Amino acid sequence: LVKGADTSIMPFIESDCSHFDKSQSHIDKFGDQGLRTLVFAGRELSQEQWDEWDGLYQEAAKLSEGREAALQQLSSHLEEDHSGPSFPSALFDSSTPYRQTLKLHGVTALEDKLQENVGNCIAQLAKAMIKIWVLTGDKVETAVNIGYATALLLNEMEPLLRISQETLLDPEDGWQAAANPLELALQEGIDLCSSKNLEGLVECCNRAIGKTEPGAGRTAFEGVHATAKKLQGSPDTSEGQVAAEMGTAGSKLKEAMLRE
Repeated sequence: LVKGADTSIMPFIESDCSHFDKSQSHIDKFGDQGLRTLVFAGRELSQEQWDEWDGLYQEAAKLSEGREAALQQLSSHLEEDHSGPSFPSALFDSSTPYRQTLKLHGVTALEDKLQENVGNCIAQLAKAMIKIWVLTGDKVETAVNIGYATALLLNEMEPLLRISQETLLDPEDGWQAAANPLELALQEGIDLCSSKNLEGLVECCNRAIGKTEPGAGRTAFEGVHATAKKLQGSPDTSEGQVAAEMGTAGSKLKEAMLRE
């Protein structure tokens, strides 16, 4: 059994899941309501598979150095069904081969209530001209709702100026005039991921891989190319699963863009 954010679980759900699209729709709706969501999934192992993995786990648990990284690598191997135990998570390394073998069990949505008087306390700190920053891994919608609940955001602040990764990569600000060929190729790939254009994405990746020097950009293109080809060869893949895979692929290209 495994649980986690939708972005870390949904890409590894088996391709023939009948309730994938409905579950993803519920996740998006819960996020808009400011609820904290968790996805639950699982995978059945044979006794032979378990014995092999457990042996590796016991060895990794005895390490005096690198123990945490080794255990995390083994967990990813089990959850993402890698072809070998030495690969990092596909969420962090797009070149890692994986298979979608997790069965989707369900989604939970919880209201994360604040402790009493938290909002008033933060409001008083703000009145004292103390600068407050909030670091969160939540979705934008959830973070905004929490901002209002803690009085960090007020109605008179509307309209809010929201700056996100997507905003920084927006081509409307004219950045493309000074962009290099790799940056332009990455932006093209990001746009194709957003439009879920698999054929165009494969062609874009092929061109970029042939012209790009080894580095973060090329690695990202190679991983996205493998994902797009896999989706092209699976006509039974649902729209929701394509959207999830393309969302992950687009995020990898955006990360490479920011690194470049």
